[in-house]
Amino acid sequence: MSAKASLIDFLASSRIDSRDGAVWDDGAIVHFFAVGTSNDKAVWLDRDKTLPTVAGIYQTTLGTDGSVLVFGDGVYDIKIYDAADKYLTTPLKVFQGVNASDSTVGAELTSPLFLDTTYPTKKVAMDVSGVSTGTTRAVVWPDKAGTVAVIVGGALTTNIIGNVTGSATTATTATTATNAGNADTVTGINTSVSPGGSFTGGTVYLAKVGRVVTMTFSGLTHSSLSQVTSGICIPSAYRPLIFATNIFSADTFFVYHLLVLTDGTFRTSFFDWAGSLTASTSSSYGTITYISAT
Repeated sequence: MSAKASLIDFLASSRIDSRDGAVWDDGAIVHFFAVGTSNDKAVWLDRDKTLPTVAGIYQTTLGTDGSVLVFGDGVYDIKIYDAADKYLTTPLKVFQGVNASDSTVGAELTSPLFLDTTYPTKKVAMDVSGVSTGTTRAVVWPDKAGTVAVIVGGALTTNIIGNVTGSATTATTATTATNAGNADTVTGINTSVSPGGSFTGGTVYLAKVGRVVTMTFSGLTHSSLSQVTSGICIPSAYRPLIFATNIFSADTFFVYHLLVLTDGTFRTSFFDWAGSLTASTSSSYGTITYISAT
């Protein structure tokens, strides 16, 4: 047992059912089990494992935004039930082997990032499986001296060196990257939008090559909030296949969390280094890359 409990962070943001894109209902029941058993396993409402009691709790419910803040110790099986399923007969979703220390979700969510640091073939690949039967979407970035491969819908483009060029504008524009060594090209589009919603300023830039979208934002401001939700600002062509999330920044005060949803909105959340939500007046600068729905 660790001295402190860890935030189970994938429950701290609105959870989206990857099968149909629906946000689970407010009040959905979340129950925590020891791995591979039907035995209850405790979680807490704080890192010190004192709330609501030292013994902890085994069950809680999702809030109005489909999230809940709980802290765990060790590995769990987590089951989500409909709010009306008081006897816990049929789970809507089962997450097996969730490690509270890093919130790795075993059987349900595989890691989207694989890093190869072997010189000189340094590369990063992002895989999303099950997009359609028998296919995998992947992006491998250049190793500076070799190639980049972009696989989208089964088509393969190689030997593209350099960055996609062109500045983001309010209108969607085409942009092209070309390898100086041959005629292979890949065409993308880009745009910029105002976030709206609870944000009071800043710009969101979106660039898309194939189905790979990079979202970058700068100077996002808002009133003092611990979680900030945008308006429906992301155009449909740039929306993710399933929700996309990352830690986009960290400093001596905050860990900055980003969640991009399929409905065209996104959310930033701020945690202190103890794992508690903490108010901030700026989401600053950040970036995320994901696979689009279309």
